[in-house]
Amino acid sequence: MIVRSNASRSVVRAASKAAARSSTSSIAATSSSTLQNRRSYATVQEGQPQKRRYGGLKDQDRIFQNLYGHHGTDLKSAKKYGDWYKTKEIILKGHDWLINEIKASGLRGRGGAGFPSGLKFSFMNFKGWENDTKPRYLVVNADEGEPGTCKDREIMRKDPHKLVEGCLVVGRAMNATAAYIYIRGEFYHEATVLQRAIQEAYKDGLIGKNACGSGFDFDIYLHRGMGAYVCGEETSLIESLEGKAGKPRLKPPFPAAVGLFGCPSTVTNVETVAVCPTIARRGAKWFAGFGRERNQGTKLYAISGHVNNPCVVEEEMSIPLRELLEKHCGGVRGGWDNLQAIIPGGSSTPILPKHVCDDQLMDFDALKDSQSGLGTAAVIVMDKSADVVRMIARLSQFYKHESCGQCTPCREGSAWTAKIMSRFEKGQARAREIDMMQELTKQVEGHSICALGEAFAWPIQGLIRHFRPQLEARIKDYEGKVGGEPFAGGWEPGSNKKGLLIAPGQSTAPTPSTTGGLGQSNTSAAIRILDVGIGQSKGERPYQEDRYKIIRPGSEFGNDVALFAVYDGHGGDNVSAFVEQQLHHILFDQLQDQHGRDAFDEAITKSFQEVDRRLRKDGIGVTVGSTVSLALVNVLKGTMVTADIGDSYAFLGILEDAETKVLRLSQIHSPSERTERERIERAGGTVQHDMDTTRIGGVNMSRALGDLKYKVSPENAVSAAQEPSDTNDPAMLADWISNVPHTNYKSLTGGHRQILLLASDGLGEEKDGASSLKWVARRWAKVDDATHLARQLAEDSSKRTGDNSTIVIVVLE
Repeated sequence: MIVRSNASRSVVRAASKAAARSSTSSIAATSSSTLQNRRSYATVQEGQPQKRRYGGLKDQDRIFQNLYGHHGTDLKSAKKYGDWYKTKEIILKGHDWLINEIKASGLRGRGGAGFPSGLKFSFMNFKGWENDTKPRYLVVNADEGEPGTCKDREIMRKDPHKLVEGCLVVGRAMNATAAYIYIRGEFYHEATVLQRAIQEAYKDGLIGKNACGSGFDFDIYLHRGMGAYVCGEETSLIESLEGKAGKPRLKPPFPAAVGLFGCPSTVTNVETVAVCPTIARRGAKWFAGFGRERNQGTKLYAISGHVNNPCVVEEEMSIPLRELLEKHCGGVRGGWDNLQAIIPGGSSTPILPKHVCDDQLMDFDALKDSQSGLGTAAVIVMDKSADVVRMIARLSQFYKHESCGQCTPCREGSAWTAKIMSRFEKGQARAREIDMMQELTKQVEGHSICALGEAFAWPIQGLIRHFRPQLEARIKDYEGKVGGEPFAGGWEPGSNKKGLLIAPGQSTAPTPSTTGGLGQSNTSAAIRILDVGIGQSKGERPYQEDRYKIIRPGSEFGNDVALFAVYDGHGGDNVSAFVEQQLHHILFDQLQDQHGRDAFDEAITKSFQEVDRRLRKDGIGVTVGSTVSLALVNVLKGTMVTADIGDSYAFLGILEDAETKVLRLSQIHSPSERTERERIERAGGTVQHDMDTTRIGGVNMSRALGDLKYKVSPENAVSAAQEPSDTNDPAMLADWISNVPHTNYKSLTGGHRQILLLASDGLGEEKDGASSLKWVARRWAKVDDATHLARQLAEDSSKRTGDNSTIVIVVLE
């Protein structure tokens, strides 16, 4: 099923457990240093080594006592192994006690997101809920359609009364009037067993009017779906329940306020609901005693693939992966050394290679630190006979087929990724398409209405991260077979001579330079772009005002030139969005046939001024503006030009041996700077002190694009400004808020790896970004994913400032 990870990235303590648990396993305990190296930037390092191992759950501690079908599924059998015991007492304790108990247990959603369940259940108990006369619904997501996932099916097939009782307990916690169980259409047998259990509970007075004699009325309805994978997303599921096409809704409003039939509703997973009665009976402290902090409890793991005994098993959270496989599945087929990779949480989680699996713990945070996820805990095991490229290509076809087509990133992205993965499987691609595929998945990620965008993007990202050599080897083998690199789209060399379709970029003739002195033929590049990462965070703002632009070599600026830029909007996103769409085209036109620094400075300045001229012409940006930090990188020459305006920042880290030398490439453009203040005052402006900062009118920077209200003729005052002057007027260069950028030129050659960091205002205020850039240098060597690091930096910056944050990281060598 589809979930979007809502797990918090805030800093937490990883306290060591006091009780040591002995183990007869021959697997060595995971070292604390290995765990420390895996911790994400957003997690505090462990102060002490772990004092106990996890796993080896005893039979008496298993919640799902009938998982293997040793007992019957009827009510009488269920009561023999503890179901419906003292349920009336639990219900009578009230919703506050139930919510607090679930919160204290540390239970996190078992459907994939890992969101704290007690908190989620409390959303419907908003202030004044008692006065709302509308019905309130619990919706149970039993639409288990994720490839590899089958744990909920086993609950409904073998332990149906766990789910029925769970619906009553969770329904009481959120004061729901009824529960709807939305079950996958293909689960015919499971639906039959579950419906029989519901009828038995009604007959015995356990649900319905005066459920369990508690005075609480509660009904349960079973609804069969039609097999659409996208209906695993909560709002798609609600749409389907209402009789509409299963397509995701835009949020807000969220289901807790406006859900099923327009009433307050909470959608949650089968396993999450089914464990709640046992937690209420045995106590939150008992449940929280299993697993690591923030990863408490027991968990159903569904293991399939190349193991000797595929199974669904309940185990303690945080159990080592190797112990899980060897204890319950008879180990990997052919032995542990024959393991090639696993997918740890269903098909939408990134693949992990063997060297990561050796010390991997199976919980939310440990897998997040390994750049994957626990998901539904559906572990798919692949030995060395498996073709991982073919497997990911097959999954890409699945996601393409299951996309509802409502939003463009998912509809087009899933089709493109499936097509490209099909060519990767054959090797019928060009080497640079690997980076293009990586960029495509990261553009889709976070931009679709529901999480299906991430679902098809993450497996591909994991493949490229860990199995790039296999992709490159296939491409090289194919080139050897056909006698050269294929054209774009996989056309074989010589297709043009055979009269087949020729598209732009398919000619074998060398591409001429199109950017004057900045770009040439890339037959012998001086530097390589190893990785590019983008991270954004909205912070406490209502929406994202920042924009960014990434243009790789071989696109608008010719074969050898790349552009990276951050546009930090203020007062709105009108100007930053306009700059994102226009500036690179204007730069391309202005830089044609330009040579030398003076010519480049003039061309870049004209480009920035042209943006203001177009803004004025279109009536945009009178009281809205944007800062800029951009870099043009020539990979052939190994040179870089940066241009900045306002309070966006650019830093360059040079990795020399074990040290990282940090250079600040940008310049502060603040009214408090002496040269800026004098320029403003010469133009007739006034620098004001307001809210502990210096301002020109309402703007706390001295240079920006837009803000045309303050770009007026020098004889006018800010308070009298009505119309902005012509931005082509040279007098505007001495205006109050200037549009003249600061430029910097750097050689990137010298044999060292270098990291470029572009940032909006929040990050640059932290020791000039030096500490952040040094952290990136250390972490990239271990994590090898710039996007992962950029996102963490952006989130950290937003938490500190409350503002929007945008980070672009470029690794060069």
